[in-house]
Amino acid sequence: MTALLAVGALFMVGGVLIRPRARAVEVRTWGAVAQSWSGSALGDPAWLCTVEFRDTSGHLCRFQPPLTSARQRRVGTPVRVAYSPTNPEATARKTDGLDGSLHWWLIGLGAALVLVGAVRPLFG
Repeated sequence: MTALLAVGALFMVGGVLIRPRARAVEVRTWGAVAQSWSGSALGDPAWLCTVEFRDTSGHLCRFQPPLTSARQRRVGTPVRVAYSPTNPEATARKTDGLDGSLHWWLIGLGAALVLVGAVRPLFG
């Protein structure tokens, strides 16, 4: 019971810590995968990509999302992007797929573990 509560709490804290930080002003737009190549992450094969988008001034910006993928992202695939207009390339991030939802998955998994750990002793 205590182990489930502790692990669940750790997952929830981890999810909160990796969540995207809200910015006072953030622009959301569409970009596209500009490059896709294979590499490795923690010793396993992984796919990395570079995303391009145009900022509000029309300048072409590029960034590499921090998360890797087990499957290849095809060049030209649309990608949802958020950025701060004061420094678009430095603040750009993907907001779709795992990049935009990993923190929710961790928080949800943690909450489920805490709930099971708290309810389990009542039944037995």
